[in-house]
Amino acid sequence: MVRFYLEKLVRDKVVEKCKADPQVLHTEYHQLDRAAYRCELRRKIHEEANEIPLGDDRLEEALQELADVQAVLDALRDDFGFSPQQVQDAVARKAAHAGGFQGRYYIAYNDLAEDSKWVEVFRAQPEKYREEKSNATTIYCAGKDLSRANRVATMLESAGYTIPCDWFRNYRDDQSRFSPMDEKRAIAEADVLVYLWEPDQESARYEVGMAMALDKPIIVVHNEQPWFLTLPHVVVVRDDSEIIGALKNIAS
Repeated sequence: MVRFYLEKLVRDKVVEKCKADPQVLHTEYHQLDRAAYRCELRRKIHEEANEIPLGDDRLEEALQELADVQAVLDALRDDFGFSPQQVQDAVARKAAHAGGFQGRYYIAYNDLAEDSKWVEVFRAQPEKYREEKSNATTIYCAGKDLSRANRVATMLESAGYTIPCDWFRNYRDDQSRFSPMDEKRAIAEADVLVYLWEPDQESARYEVGMAMALDKPIIVVHNEQPWFLTLPHVVVVRDDSEIIGALKNIAS
């Protein structure tokens, strides 16, 4: 016996055809609940659309595949309870607002001002909109002393490094400027975390822990070398002035 897994939604008559086929020993199937049905219909749209041939020499095949896509769309429309006219009206409204696709316009990228509302919209959907990253190394500074963090940041920026999450500037303790999620996201996006070590700085140690979990390179400014600072990706320097040299070594 040879078993093949189909694991997909099929047309209503396919199961009966499998049962009637003497060469099919057994067909394992079940009926989906509504949530799973809609999920599989959406997946089916991708499956059928990917089978549409794009050449003008295969028009009959293209017509058949377009019909298959339309059948899946109709099934999904019916399950939502929309009429064909409701969908056509929605199509007309969208066309009136944004136009159609006859112009064949293709946007490669948009350059946006940093304070543009679209920056937040696009960054919230990274699976759809890829953000170009600067060639400059991005740094996250973890520490407690605001004046020290400002001095180090100014030094790094003068050397060509970027520090997008400048929590230490215009600092407010009520999280109204940067939330914990903002800091988590900034650490994930940073190339290197610089840890300006001082006693009694609990939040900075959490940030270092997040960077360690992500295997980010970490530069720790510390006049000793406790055992946990011997971990991979961790570089220890004794003075703030040595940070740039450590960054250059990491880059090389």
